[in-house]
Amino acid sequence: MAISPGIIFLNGTSSAGKSTVAKALQERLDGVWLHVTLDLFFNLLPSCFLDNPRWADGFDWDQVLDGFHRAVAQLPKTGYPVILDHVCTSHRWQRQCVELFADYTVLYVGVTCPLDELQRRELQRGDRKIGVAEEHLVRYQQAGPFDLEINTKDCAPVECAEKILAAIERLEHPTTSETMAAASGGKLTQC
Repeated sequence: MAISPGIIFLNGTSSAGKSTVAKALQERLDGVWLHVTLDLFFNLLPSCFLDNPRWADGFDWDQVLDGFHRAVAQLPKTGYPVILDHVCTSHRWQRQCVELFADYTVLYVGVTCPLDELQRRELQRGDRKIGVAEEHLVRYQQAGPFDLEINTKDCAPVECAEKILAAIERLEHPTTSETMAAASGGKLTQC
């Protein structure tokens, strides 16, 4: 018997197409699903933050990500499941998510795209520092395994959403995905 996830975890590089896929999913899923993005969370920072060494000196990114993960973990408790749009490339962050999301069924989706397409999208967007997608890609290649991997160059957002919906139909266990736990190294008590 298939069960509905509390969190659909879209993990991929910058410009991989996570947000576009999330919007396509929101249109197809039953009920209201909250689309929570890492970008939205970082927009809480002052606009001059990244360009001003005064702000960046001593700033603890892990502390900010800790708060982000904790906030996401609370959202399904409101009764609204979450589509999480993340660039989660650190095993420490993955372990933390496994621990914090342990009360939910999580579908862990890798969102991929070839480097040349990432670079094209990055230039076209105009709101990203050039080279970030390539930097993420190097770290992302160590992020799996995933319950499902989709390539956004090979299929349109609607097709990607349909693949995710089909994967949801196959969900049979009410706990955090086993592949997400495996991605974290299986050791959930040590960061």
